[in-house]
Amino acid sequence: MGLYVILTVFLFQRGSSESKDPDKKEEVDENGPRTGDPNVPLPVKKGGFILMLYNHSLSLAFMLLFLISFVGHAVCGAKAHNEEALEHGKNVLSIWQRQLERVEWSISR
Repeated sequence: MGLYVILTVFLFQRGSSESKDPDKKEEVDENGPRTGDPNVPLPVKKGGFILMLYNHSLSLAFMLLFLISFVGHAVCGAKAHNEEALEHGKNVLSIWQRQLERVEWSISR
């Protein structure tokens, strides 16, 4: 992990020929959103809540992917557990019971 951080700092400082210099202030850094420019995206023109969603869209997309994978793992794990429980004549658990059982097991270790 430390190597990743060092590599990231090194690559950020080198950059490409098209990147802007991190030490210099440029016009883009000084001005706010250019709402009068016809080339800006629609959320920048509208502002408000839509702009906030636009500004955080990458974080929201990753959060959504995480939640989808978490729920998918919980559903498939409960399904696999229930199939195995039925084969051994044990009780079937709901998704939430299965998650709570896993939490209790990890606490008691």
